[in-house]
Amino acid sequence: MADSVILDLDIQCLSYDIDGLLKQTLDALVRLFDRLIGCGSIFEFRGTEFAYYWLGRIIPGFAWARRTEDYLEAHERLLERHHASDPLGYSDGLPSRPPLLALLLESTAYLPFEIVAEDPDAARLGSRTLRLNYLRRSAVKDSGRALEDALVVAVAPMAISEEDVIFEIPKTASSYGIKPDYPLRDLSITIKDAINKGVELLLLPEAVLNEKHTGRFSRLIRKYSKDYLLKNGEEPRLLYVFAGVSGSPKLNSDRHRNYVAIFDSLGVIVATQEKSFRWNLTQGQIVRFGIISDYPWVTPPLMENIDAAEEICVVDLDGFGRVLNFICADTSFNVPGDWLLTHLRTDWLHAPIMDQSVCWTFYTGGGIGPWITERAHRAACACHGRVLVTNSVSLSHRVNRANQAHGDPRTFATCGIGILIDGMKRELTFSHLLVDINQGSPIMELRVWGDGWGPFPPP
Repeated sequence: MADSVILDLDIQCLSYDIDGLLKQTLDALVRLFDRLIGCGSIFEFRGTEFAYYWLGRIIPGFAWARRTEDYLEAHERLLERHHASDPLGYSDGLPSRPPLLALLLESTAYLPFEIVAEDPDAARLGSRTLRLNYLRRSAVKDSGRALEDALVVAVAPMAISEEDVIFEIPKTASSYGIKPDYPLRDLSITIKDAINKGVELLLLPEAVLNEKHTGRFSRLIRKYSKDYLLKNGEEPRLLYVFAGVSGSPKLNSDRHRNYVAIFDSLGVIVATQEKSFRWNLTQGQIVRFGIISDYPWVTPPLMENIDAAEEICVVDLDGFGRVLNFICADTSFNVPGDWLLTHLRTDWLHAPIMDQSVCWTFYTGGGIGPWITERAHRAACACHGRVLVTNSVSLSHRVNRANQAHGDPRTFATCGIGILIDGMKRELTFSHLLVDINQGSPIMELRVWGDGWGPFPPP
């Protein structure tokens, strides 16, 4: 290797400053790239990442989803392999230890500035370009766990009855938006119950939290966390809430909004992700969900009335992992989904949806199952991580009513509100959350991650 690309690297992180070590790691790569292509002047440091605006950015290779002692061990191994006089480890010919440059490259990942998203259904959005962004959030509290440890996860569908979800469809356009309309007391009951039962990750499906109630939701998290602390003398175990949010048009816009908000244990929204691909309803879906009988002026396709996301954000949550949020239809597309899952060491794919069910009820296609189970399986295989699919119940009631009107004897007695898949081991395992659609609200189903789970797909 020529002298011109040897890194002048002097790592001094004796206090085990992980952020400092990461900064120096990235800075070393910046200096290398500057010598190779002479573009160092347009590299800008922002927190824990560097970005070439048109080339992309270098980000950590994986999220800090390990115990503190794991960081220290990795840090010590890095220091042991580093020699100030021979930073790349080539002084002895073929090195007996991995060269430092290889370690630096192993600890980083490349995030392009943008990526082409290809939609096979041109009636929706066709091919377009999405920006890629990176966000890292420090944990409010140290969970003291490794990613491999058991995690208490809960799914709260919120929208239980048919009346809990309103389709907002104007007579002047063939488009729709979703407005959640269940009793507000259900939010309070759900948060209190989750905190008291030791839930660490609470999941609310697509479009079930009304945007105008996000402030109330934050305050409820803070209130019941404080109540738990005062009563038990210890902090509650809740780490994050992933919630599907829906917003009706505001005064200066005619568009609805459909996005995921991630709340931390203090009720603060630490990240959001807009939906990237609209779920435009076909003639068959308009009939199946009973929309045509309620809104007879509708003509297919019935377009989802949102501005689709222009950006996908890779979110690193310290002590939890790297998260990608794909909302409903977003999970259906290989690009950018498969590329991001495969190349960025994703720990969690969060996929909230709104459909008739997340299960195999009445499915006759054979193979791995309906569209969402097939895509969830594909995602778990791609990233060797964990997949969280959640769903509400309201559309199951709509399907039952439409079937009855059309003389179809099939009715849903249950609804799949979630599929949790663990792809971190050689064999995929999963838990399927199935509920009685006629039970009272609110509903919340708990699972201990990996406890008693069976193989996926099921035999």
